[in-house]
This record gives sequence, C-alpha cells and structure tokens, in this order.
Amino acid sequence: MTDSQIRLLFKVSAIFNWAAAVILFWASGIAAGLGIEPVPNGNAYELIGVLAIAMFGLGYWWVSQNPKANLSIVKLGLISKLLVVFVVYSCLFAGTANVNLAILVTGDLIFACLFGKALADLKRS
Repeated sequence: MTDSQIRLLFKVSAIFNWAAAVILFWASGIAAGLGIEPVPNGNAYELIGVLAIAMFGLGYWWVSQNPKANLSIVKLGLISKLLVVFVVYSCLFAGTANVNLAILVTGDLIFACLFGKALADLKRS
C-alpha cells in the first residue's frame, strides 16, 4: 500500500468506528431499528464500550495523519479488531448475539486484514 492509501484506510476506519459508536449508542435507537441483538439499553458497561469504539476511531484518525509515527496504534487496532470479531462470532454461535451484529463486525475483520497489510508495508518502508 502507498502512503496515501494507508492514510485513506485509517480515515475510513475512523469514520467506520464513529458510525458504529452511533449505531450502538442506546439513545440513538439505531441498533434496535437494524435488528441488532442484544439491543443496547444504556447500561454503564455498554456506554464504556461505545466510548472505547469512538476513541479507537480517534486513534485511527491520528494514524491517518502520520502512519509511521503511530505504528503502536496500528498494532493495537489490529489486535482489538480481531478480538472483537472473535467475541461477537463466539456469542453468535452461543446464541447470545444475532447475525445482524455479526455482519456489523465483519467490517472489523476486513479492516483487521487491511491493517495487517498496512503494518507490513509500513515496516518495509
């Protein structure tokens, strides 16, 4: 990936995270409207999770501004996105999450793959 492609990747990833935070924020009602289960209800744990999703978006935005200076954020994002996918897919198979939520986090799986490619390319350059 070129430097400009990596910068664009992390800008899009930031926007993806911010959109996910809005979708999962219970007061927006969007998750319920999309049929995502379990439906967010605004408890403290969910709000902390939504805040973390939004803050990771900020980290990705910082990466987009200077990818080489923020390799640690890229690594953290790659690991975190893979863990989110693992947790949600595990919950899907256990019957405590539905397909709609799994579809949402499939975006995280795609970004994780792209983060891995970007990380390899950044280390080479």
